[in-house]
Amino acid sequence: RRQGQSRRPQQPQQHFRFIAHRRLPMLFLLLLQRTTYVAAWTTLTLYDVLPEDCRTAVGNNDVGNVPGDMYFMLKDKYLPVVCAECQANPGACRHDAAAFDCTNPESTGRLVVRKIEVEVQSVGRSYQLCDVWKGSAQCEYTCFDPHVGPSGGIGSEPVCGGSSCQMAPPPSFFHHKNFDYWNFNTAARLGDFGNGTWYSLVAGDAAWRNAKIVKTINGRCQASRLA
Repeated sequence: RRQGQSRRPQQPQQHFRFIAHRRLPMLFLLLLQRTTYVAAWTTLTLYDVLPEDCRTAVGNNDVGNVPGDMYFMLKDKYLPVVCAECQANPGACRHDAAAFDCTNPESTGRLVVRKIEVEVQSVGRSYQLCDVWKGSAQCEYTCFDPHVGPSGGIGSEPVCGGSSCQMAPPPSFFHHKNFDYWNFNTAARLGDFGNGTWYSLVAGDAAWRNAKIVKTINGRCQASRLA
């Protein structure tokens, strides 16, 4: 051996293994950056109430699970009382959540109840208000989002009764009619204790697909069972 060359040179194969080992974490990070997680599609069974002439289409509709739709139906049982009282004294019903559906086309007239199955990829929190608004053509449903910004997935809103719930605030000094108690107690029972939830199926939203109307019944038939 020559002087100063007592150490054996590193074998090429060992050197390659060292470089590969050092680069593995970097390659792993690159793979993570290029991989997009896709949530699995889940089939939900939902229900809605709407005018008979609008029964064939699904899109731009608000729907609910069983306790969520039950709240909507039971809430409407007091509408003949509250709406008549509000017509006689509109000022007394101003900003009263119990009177919100007095002009809702999904609460009066010839109605049907639908059972719908729909595939959903994800559920968000930006529930949208979908309806046939004043000035729209018959069955022309449109939605608007009252929240600050959108969130991923179809919109959802839990049914609830309480000070933080606009749909059913607790009775107060200004709103303490019998129907205010009915609204609050129904929402608390079916929402806070029953996990009632409303969902919005906005047309063009990629978070849902393949909606199928499983069954449609006459609204009067269902209402007779709630009498």
